[in-house]
Amino acid sequence: LDEARAALESFRSEAEAKLTPTIIANANDSSERRLVSLKARANRFAETYDRSLADADLDSVKQYGSSRPIFIKYMSFVVAREKLALLRKIYGDTPEIAAATATSNRAFAVLGDFASVEGQAADVRAAYLAETRLPAATRVDAVLGRQFASAFESSVYNTGNGGGAKVTRVNLTSSGWSVERNEITGVILLRYQYAALALKDPEGRCYVDIARFEQKHQGGGSYGGTYYRSGSRREGLCENL
Repeated sequence: LDEARAALESFRSEAEAKLTPTIIANANDSSERRLVSLKARANRFAETYDRSLADADLDSVKQYGSSRPIFIKYMSFVVAREKLALLRKIYGDTPEIAAATATSNRAFAVLGDFASVEGQAADVRAAYLAETRLPAATRVDAVLGRQFASAFESSVYNTGNGGGAKVTRVNLTSSGWSVERNEITGVILLRYQYAALALKDPEGRCYVDIARFEQKHQGGGSYGGTYYRSGSRREGLCENL
């Protein structure tokens, strides 16, 4: 967010330096068809921006589960506002630009400035983390739980890219093994189960991973070792997991 704020200030300074009175006067030369066309495009942009703000659910900007989407969404409004401000400096308050500016001011009264968005993001993230819970177990099998924990911890998914999370709890969420067959031949390919894992990474952050574990069929009703196939991860508070 600090980088975005600094970039915005830099952009404004550069624009202020480049928009000289001569450039502004030339841009409003009604004898040049090309320049008249550019002004018309500017007014169309203002109209489109005005309509998009009128239709926007501004409160939804605050409802994402992490700060990054909040900032991305907020910055999309900021970029359009800055473009409108530049057009206003060049062409003045045409009816279209004036209307869009008024709508933009009302919208940012709801959205707030960088500091308020930063606070909103922190509040939303705190609530998101506090809501995270480990799904309840459907049954208990300590041996299988340890097997799943070992399979996850040794998986490339966990060990690659500086990973290394440890499993602190395993809740089995499948009633048992389910078989997956070849759609054409009906031959058994593998069997799988799901489990909810509580994880803690080397930085002390905690997560829930809804994991799928598989065993390849080796024929004759026997299966190979258990491996972690895939998962869906969500961060939460360690004390809740």
